[in-house]
Amino acid sequence: MTPDEYYDFLWSYTTFDKTREQLIEDLEITEEEEKYLDEALNYLKSRVEIHEKEGRPNPSYAFYLVEYLEEAVDEGVPEETVREIEKALDRKR
Repeated sequence: MTPDEYYDFLWSYTTFDKTREQLIEDLEITEEEEKYLDEALNYLKSRVEIHEKEGRPNPSYAFYLVEYLEEAVDEGVPEETVREIEKALDRKR
């Protein structure tokens, strides 16, 4: 698959209607990425209404899931989690 074909695939493949096993197989999710899969799906499902209000594509597209997983693995801790921790710490100060 060429990079363009892969990009097109990510924008045509929806994730919310697939089982965990299907996602792992179809998107070739690594063991390291798999650790963040449930967290990523829950986060993306929580963003549906926000995406609608902002006129953005539905977060069920695989592009968003793959992006989230790559960032989670790269950073070790997802950015949203870091922001939540920072907000909680700011409130305690």
